[in-house]
Amino acid sequence: MERRKMLNLIGLGGVLTWPGTAQAVENVAPKTTGIRHFATFTQMLKDKKLRSGDLVTTLGYHQVDDGGSAQYKINHFDAVPDTSDLPAGTFQLQNKLVAQLINVKSVNYAVFGARGDGETQDGNAILAAHQYANAHNLPVHNLSGAYRIGGMRNIPVETSVQWGHSVFYIDEKRNTSKPVFHVRSKYEPVTIESGSPAGRSVVENLRPGVQVIPELADYKNHLIHLRDDKDRIAFRAGANYSKSGRPREELVYVSQEGRILGDVAWSFKSTVTITAYPAEDSYLIVEGGTFYLSGESPVDPPSSYTHNGILVTRSRTRINNQWMGIETGRSDDSLIAQSGFYYFSKAYDVQLNDIRLIPREQNRPGEDRDVPHGTYGIGGNGVLEFSMTGVVAEGTGTHWGVLGTNMMKNVTLKDCRINRFDVHFHLWNLTIRDTDIGYRGLTVTGGGRLHIENTSCYQHQFVNFRRDYGAKWDGDIYISNCTLKPPSSRESTVLYFVASDFEYGYPIGMARSITVKDFLVDYSSTPENDASCWLIKTAPFSITSSQERLFFPASVRFQHIRVTGRQKGVRVAYLKNPSGFYVEQKGHYDGDRLHANSHWELDHVDLESPDAGKDPFLQAHIMFDNQDVKNGTGDNHAPYFNMVIRNCRHLIADLSGAPMQLLIEDSTVHYLRMSDGSPAKGQIHFNRCSFVPLNANDQGTSLFELDATLGTTLTNCVIHLPLNSTDLEVDRFSVIPFIEINKSVKYNHVNTRLSNSFMQFLEKHEIQLNEAFKKDLMLHSSR
Repeated sequence: MERRKMLNLIGLGGVLTWPGTAQAVENVAPKTTGIRHFATFTQMLKDKKLRSGDLVTTLGYHQVDDGGSAQYKINHFDAVPDTSDLPAGTFQLQNKLVAQLINVKSVNYAVFGARGDGETQDGNAILAAHQYANAHNLPVHNLSGAYRIGGMRNIPVETSVQWGHSVFYIDEKRNTSKPVFHVRSKYEPVTIESGSPAGRSVVENLRPGVQVIPELADYKNHLIHLRDDKDRIAFRAGANYSKSGRPREELVYVSQEGRILGDVAWSFKSTVTITAYPAEDSYLIVEGGTFYLSGESPVDPPSSYTHNGILVTRSRTRINNQWMGIETGRSDDSLIAQSGFYYFSKAYDVQLNDIRLIPREQNRPGEDRDVPHGTYGIGGNGVLEFSMTGVVAEGTGTHWGVLGTNMMKNVTLKDCRINRFDVHFHLWNLTIRDTDIGYRGLTVTGGGRLHIENTSCYQHQFVNFRRDYGAKWDGDIYISNCTLKPPSSRESTVLYFVASDFEYGYPIGMARSITVKDFLVDYSSTPENDASCWLIKTAPFSITSSQERLFFPASVRFQHIRVTGRQKGVRVAYLKNPSGFYVEQKGHYDGDRLHANSHWELDHVDLESPDAGKDPFLQAHIMFDNQDVKNGTGDNHAPYFNMVIRNCRHLIADLSGAPMQLLIEDSTVHYLRMSDGSPAKGQIHFNRCSFVPLNANDQGTSLFELDATLGTTLTNCVIHLPLNSTDLEVDRFSVIPFIEINKSVKYNHVNTRLSNSFMQFLEKHEIQLNEAFKKDLMLHSSR
């Protein structure tokens, strides 16, 4: 470069303004002793003629145009510094001199010596680059190159990163409990003493439903984490799990004037530890990059899970457009559980967008190759506002869950294809849209708002509420336009609430409300599957052995539930001893009116078709099992049902023992038992229904027990012959106990009639209906 061109690059005060750079580093001297340029950085290191105050330009690091071109200011040190003490961007020269990077607008790895050839261990150079970027608040722009990380771990990332087409090779033999990259905050967390004014206010006022705690105003823009190690909850059921439980925990974000964001589930005692994590007022974006894992087990594994990728502990972080997989020619052979290539902890408002990664293998052929614990592609603990969009991580039964987390609040998945979504303890508020979930399914426990739309699940449970943490959802469930695709010939369930009889340390139960509509159960891939499919599966008890009552929904709605791929439909629910459940709102029955506190609606549900030769108890779509009535309570918090069934074929139900207002419309009823020896508490109304007795095999069996204290009414209903009526005899009408031909009509009737086949049967046996009997069918009052 000519001297004149070089001088043109000198800005005010003698600061170089190289094209494509900006922002001079501070301590550049106003006077220089000379302007030097070198082909490479390594050539500069060998030059003995450099003097303090020189400005130096290089055209590469190892060779010209290798991406390592930079500018330096030469400074003098009285004593030769220890190289390890030099800050990033400062390089030791000869003659007690150092070269300091200047005029840096963005950072790349080549400037710090990375070769990026896919063979060299570049971990040290990458570490130095990020340390320099962090110290000077500069972004990292490294858009190409192939880098082997080797054993370098815990590389700090505090500024935005553009990796573009850069490729990183991670040696998993060197995995430890530390991540490869750590996206972290510049700020240190602050402890709020429980005895301070703010701490006391949190202990006294933080509870479900709280909106504002004014004493937290000084902690605006902080994520508040509460943890009480002396108050243990979430004792995990199962012989292989620790019985010590988990500390009671909570996460909230403080906005203006002490405004609380994040629904609160618990209240706390004065023994709580309160930590405030400052959230940045800017977004850190990590963009691009390809990551190849070696798939090997660590040589020196930690006692628990290993890290192998990116840890995020900084609020307001976005990770976009990345690809992760196993290095070509290798396989996933690791025998040590992974915490996740991406792991999030103590952070607010973080996202993964347009990511391809893999779930890790766990159940390989041969027990000697199985990973003894769950191993993940994404993990987290203690995160508020987490979203995944366009994340793809598919697998088979060999792979474990791509995502495994604890203590996650306000989680959103959109446009994802993942093999599993799994939150063990305390998921609060989950939204899933336009997503496919694979063979490991959707397993959660927690509460708040569970909202799932336009989503498919290739499992036997659409939502599996984890048994080991109480199989509970303490909130509202809304599922719309979704599909369950059972992968094999096993029983399936839409909502699986099967807890163990165990003291979990908190209330357990089904949900506060449930709405499932426009739902498809698709057996196209397993048309031979003849096993039942349940809309709800519950624990075989409503009161635990320690006398804790399971909470029960105030509203349950199933609308437009279809089955395709086979003829057999679905069942609804089997409830053991329903009078033992606990509904938050009180119900009431006073002999004159029934005030319901649990409203159920079934509308256009493809029910399982009956087998006339099979015991109706064994094929009931809805069963209230009151064989253990002594464990019921019957108080005002027990379920008092308002049940509406519309447009359902093949109904077989035993609803005895529960106070109820029942309305059945435009449906076919094969078997219905409402009383258990005494009239049901409540009222029953049938409108435009068809009564088709399940069978006529046993004269001593009544298929319709419909006595109710507040009356039973049939409006515009049709009475049919039994399903197996081929050899029906005239004296076998005891299967329809509320009608005795030409003798009596029981209950209230408006325009009841006998079906055409029924009339033909009577004509065949020369039985003619008398006028009094016909009038009773047309209009009859039981009082």
